[in-house]
Amino acid sequence: MDRKYGKRKLKIIEYIIEILNKTSVIKIGISICLCISIIMTSCISVSAQTYELDTYYEIGAGNTTYSYDDLLSTFRANSITYKRNMLEYQIQALNGTLADENHSNINAQHVDILSRLEELEQTKRALIEYKKALLSQEAHVVTGSAISLDNTNKDEITELITEIDNQIVNIDAQILQYKSTKSTVETNLSEARLSKNISSFYSSYKSLIEQEAKKKLENEFLKQCYSLIIYQEQLNYYKAYHEYLSLIRNVDSIRYRYGLVTKIVLDIDEVNILHNERVINENTYSYNASINAIVRDTGIMNESRIKLPLFSNKKSYNFEIKTLEFINKNSGHQQILNYIRSYHEYKDYAKTSSYTSYRQNEMQIDYYKLQKQELQDSIRAYVIKAINSYEKAIKAQEASWKELQLKDNQYNTLITKHQYKRASQLEVAKGLYEKEAAKLAYYQSCYESIIWQDILDNCIYGATP
Repeated sequence: MDRKYGKRKLKIIEYIIEILNKTSVIKIGISICLCISIIMTSCISVSAQTYELDTYYEIGAGNTTYSYDDLLSTFRANSITYKRNMLEYQIQALNGTLADENHSNINAQHVDILSRLEELEQTKRALIEYKKALLSQEAHVVTGSAISLDNTNKDEITELITEIDNQIVNIDAQILQYKSTKSTVETNLSEARLSKNISSFYSSYKSLIEQEAKKKLENEFLKQCYSLIIYQEQLNYYKAYHEYLSLIRNVDSIRYRYGLVTKIVLDIDEVNILHNERVINENTYSYNASINAIVRDTGIMNESRIKLPLFSNKKSYNFEIKTLEFINKNSGHQQILNYIRSYHEYKDYAKTSSYTSYRQNEMQIDYYKLQKQELQDSIRAYVIKAINSYEKAIKAQEASWKELQLKDNQYNTLITKHQYKRASQLEVAKGLYEKEAAKLAYYQSCYESIIWQDILDNCIYGATP
């Protein structure tokens, strides 16, 4: 406070002491009350302002004004977190492509093995036929006349048959090896097909996944922007409350000097002021941190005005329709369905090594079916909560608006009474912080209705204001 006020206050206190020296105890009380009223009148200047329902809320100062749509557009273009999340889902989609390529490579190996086995089987059959022919020829030579017996030809046939037998043995060894490899490759092929089907989710549902991620990030950004309103209104409230607490302390200080209150009352006043100052500092920090985050993520200038729309149109949501929409747009639900399809195909085509492996696969399918039902129940409960919370916020908005009008009228009445010395400055200060409390409650309900509406409109499962 300035020196002029300090001198004025000193004169008032001297005036109180002079009264104390000349009056009785009863008169002392009356005089103190009158002097307190004078002191309080000199502490704060007041002004009446009629509160009107706004469709926009402006924050900050500067020549440049950004609408929320402007901020959202620059957020999409500049936010590192936004870009990183979009890149993450693109990487997951590429993982699906890699799984598809791996399946193709293993399938090519499988085809090659089948081809080699067919070639070996054909060669083996040909050798067996050739051996049969040689054996038939040898039998013809042996059963012929002794004069026509050709020992040289017989020896050659025997050698050929021996060579054929050796080749057949070698081919059998290769066939055995290829069949063993074939079994391993078929197992790998089944696993690769399962992996491909599971990973294909990220490419098949790429658009759904990206949209879901975008809506979640944009909802967080919406909360960040509109929380500025709450921080600003909290600051207004706590600053008004601080002025009220300061007046209380000043009054109690005078009362303490003349033995009307104890030191404990002054200590309580001081503690209340310290707590309030702490809250003001915390809100100031939160407000500045949010502003800095918005500036960082959008690239707007520091000294700017932000214009946020305040929606007043109430929407109606059908529970069943909205629940079905939430389920269909939930990537987690679609992924579970993909798991069930993938494991069904794996069960039908996989070369399982044992009954235990087969049962494990069946149990895996049952597990995902239960998980699907569990998620559907959770989404259904969440939609009920979201719709009820939205309607509750709308009702709170209507009620708090009426209360704000009431507090505003009461405050304006106190201002008028104060001008005619019919209300003290303390009453005016109390009326101001009560009005600020009503404003805070109103904007809090506006914030909640806006956030819940965005959640419901964009089917953002699990989000909260």
